[in-house]
Amino acid sequence: RNDEKTWGLVQPMYEKGVQAGRATNQENTREFADLLCKLASFKQKNKILAEAAELMTEAEMRFEKADAHNTEEYADFLKCRALHLRFLGHYDEMTKQLHKAQEVLEKAGLQETRTYAGVLRYLGQCYRHTAPGKVMEYYENSKYYFEETKSTYSQGYASLLSDMALHIYRRHREGGTELFEQARRMFVALGLTQSAEYASIVDKFGKHYRYHHMLPEAYEKMKEASDLQVELRMGKTRNHAHVLADLASVEAALKKPEWEVTIALCLDLVDRLLEEEEKDTAEHDTLRRLKEKAESMLANKGDHGKGMRRSRNGPGNQGDNDQTSGKSTPRDKGKGRTWSWGTSRT
Repeated sequence: RNDEKTWGLVQPMYEKGVQAGRATNQENTREFADLLCKLASFKQKNKILAEAAELMTEAEMRFEKADAHNTEEYADFLKCRALHLRFLGHYDEMTKQLHKAQEVLEKAGLQETRTYAGVLRYLGQCYRHTAPGKVMEYYENSKYYFEETKSTYSQGYASLLSDMALHIYRRHREGGTELFEQARRMFVALGLTQSAEYASIVDKFGKHYRYHHMLPEAYEKMKEASDLQVELRMGKTRNHAHVLADLASVEAALKKPEWEVTIALCLDLVDRLLEEEEKDTAEHDTLRRLKEKAESMLANKGDHGKGMRRSRNGPGNQGDNDQTSGKSTPRDKGKGRTWSWGTSRT
């Protein structure tokens, strides 16, 4: 279920399990409710949101009939529903569901579980935009419980390391390199390099290099992320639009002629996504801003134009204590001009 190239094998198994549960009158059990939740989570990953919502509604009813509201399975269900709300852009309600899951686990004394560690990780993500000061506290606690439950050899733990690295980068504009590399190595060790999350980690690594003006390395990572997303059939997603925009900005800074093709592809994709997205939503606003920036870059022949936020080293961050130790240093790659696009909630 963690390898996106074999997802097609998983859904039929879950569906057969649901059919078997119904055939044997096992619907009102905790196990059946948990199975409905797993199937809903899988459909959610495949963007089949209407069916996922129906399954979660039934799962809620089955948990109630099974009197299983104080179990780890129910907390996992609440986490699943929270992620569904994130897909819909309902971030405040997502946070409430995760806090409810946290409360269920704490009342049941189930803190030392992978589910609890995962809930804390997602709560950290929730507060990135509303209370950045709380984020690292949730991430550190999540890391503690992943380690306590000996769950460090897992996709959840690798993703947490990536989240922590990106938060350090966003807040301090330095550091985070070792955490990015740990996350990347973990995904490789788990055999999960053909996944959307690995593509996201590679893209984040590219942003990290771009900030430090290590443009060839940034280009290499962003191109890898873009190609992997296409391979995984993610070429029509909002995340891919952001990756294309980042890639185009680095290509332009490196004076690669293909930047115009990349930004044109980005604009075409954004236009299609804007047609599909409801107006007056956070996602629509994000896409609209991305379109404006891409158009400005195209109009100015690779320069984003007036008013854009330029990536630059922060005070005192001149590379002397840099830990990137790659092919180059920020001083070596200080030439060339790139711009930060902002990121979507992922």
